[in-house]
Amino acid sequence: MFKIESKGDEVRVHVALTERKMARDPHISVDTGQVLDFLKTSGYNLNTIEIEQQSHCSTTGNNPTLKGTWVFSKKKEEKNVKSVKSTTRKRSSTRTQKATTQKDKLLRNEDVDRVQSQAQVSVSGQNKKVSRQ
Repeated sequence: MFKIESKGDEVRVHVALTERKMARDPHISVDTGQVLDFLKTSGYNLNTIEIEQQSHCSTTGNNPTLKGTWVFSKKKEEKNVKSVKSTTRKRSSTRTQKATTQKDKLLRNEDVDRVQSQAQVSVSGQNKKVSRQ
């Protein structure tokens, strides 16, 4: 039913099902999960191979597909490369300026259309000293 064929970095699994003769014969279907289980029991490490081509076999239906081929390729080992950590940079002052203007808007402390608030406007005669008589 299962046949494994290895060529270099490629592993092919051929599956051939027999046709049902009688109505009481069981339905059989083979999918990728079953092929991976077969490879695992055959001694292959599933972490080192990846699927290139998938198929599906079944004895169900009027014209069942009784043959299928799955193609796997062996992964090439990756060398561990040390990553270089970048140094942290000091945040620019524009971020703090944005934060303070946002805070001023929430507190309503900002100048609206460049008009000074009443507390900042000097009233004429306000600073004059009143003499007592």
